[in-house]
Parts: sequence; C-alpha cells; structure tokens
Amino acid sequence: MLRAAAATARTFEVMDRADALELLPETYARALTLRGRGASPADIAGELDIVVEAVPPLLRIADAKLARLLRERPPGRSRGQAAHESAT
Repeated sequence: MLRAAAATARTFEVMDRADALELLPETYARALTLRGRGASPADIAGELDIVVEAVPPLLRIADAKLARLLRERPPGRSRGQAAHESAT
C-alpha cells in the first residue's frame, strides 16, 4: 500500500513539473528538457543555437523560473485560479 502511495505522489510530482514546463518560455523549457534527457552543454547550445558558455546561466535561470512556478501552483489548481483567488 505504501508503494502505491509513493508511486502516486511521484506521478503527481511529474505531472506538476510537466505542466510547469509548458508555462515556461520555450527556450527555458527546451533547455531543461534537453538536460533532463542527458544532453551535454554543447548539445544544448547546438539545439538552441547559442554559444556553449551561455548554457550554464540559461539553465540556472530556467531552474529558478521552474522552481518558482512549482512553488506558486498549489496541486490541482491552475495558475489562473490561484491568481483569481489572491485578487479577491
């Protein structure tokens, strides 16, 4: 039973991360996705058509933006719902 609960929690975590990635600007989302697939900084630079020296700072910014989205989005609620509730 505990294994099923842990698997469910991981599934929700992955879905939340996937949803948050979709909200990022495309370059950040692509960089994080490529890194997640094991791409090297040189590969990421080539895919994004940027210099390889720009990859580490790009990934730091992308990580920060993703972390912020994940912190701000309570599970099961869209960003629009959260914004509406905080405005009222």
